[in-house]
Amino acid sequence: MDSLPIKFQVKKNGVWMLLLLAALMAASTESRKAKVVDSFEYIAMNCRAHSASITEFGAVGDGKTSNTKAFKDAVDHLGQFSSDGGSQLYVPAGKWLTGSFSVVSHFTLFLHQDAVLLASQSGVRIKTAVGRGGFVKDIYVRRMTMHTMKWAFWMTGNYGSHADKNYDPNALPVIQNINYRDMAADNVSMAARLEGIAGDPFTQICISNVTIGMAAKAKKVPWTCSDVGGITAGVSPRPCDLLPEQGPGKMEETLPIDSVELKTCSYKINY
Repeated sequence: MDSLPIKFQVKKNGVWMLLLLAALMAASTESRKAKVVDSFEYIAMNCRAHSASITEFGAVGDGKTSNTKAFKDAVDHLGQFSSDGGSQLYVPAGKWLTGSFSVVSHFTLFLHQDAVLLASQSGVRIKTAVGRGGFVKDIYVRRMTMHTMKWAFWMTGNYGSHADKNYDPNALPVIQNINYRDMAADNVSMAARLEGIAGDPFTQICISNVTIGMAAKAKKVPWTCSDVGGITAGVSPRPCDLLPEQGPGKMEETLPIDSVELKTCSYKINY
């Protein structure tokens, strides 16, 4: 999986997002030119009530066509179903050129095992600010490879944008239980930029078994951290002091997601 950018934004009702990286168990039909997958099964915590393929929004997986608008349109469309059984966006095999895009509550981004997202230089980003309220919590990202990034991990608590002028300027967001595990990156300018909120720190950040190869002209200080807390194990280059090394034993504890009873779901692709 190359250059996979995911951007979490604090919404009014928060974000609960699972990134699925799994092989498809597909039912296929043959055509004269190629094998066409018309349905597949996948394993998930919940079967989403509404699904769509990124191709339904005009995306082209040729590695050349810009699909930023298609991803935005897809998420905007599926976002209306957050309180109606949730939604899923399917990304077929191919090379999908896109900038970073936001996700919404009760949303699954399902990537075919041969799907590659290209172009964004921001790796895994979480952004929020005082006045946004809401939460981003219980995020699990695993088994991902990234190439040529400005930042592998980026969290910011001073994002200035608000949806409208009617927000509560005193509302504080909750950012906690963010887990990154079994990841690799290369040609990275800066390993991480983690900036919480003074008096409202981002907590329970856990990073383990992550190797980040720095670019030839990388920043002298690979990690910058403020107002964050958590632990790390087996991370290179060495993280900031706010995320102390705990050793592999501490990080071998079972995560909540490991004990979730998964369901077998199916999706039929509309051509």
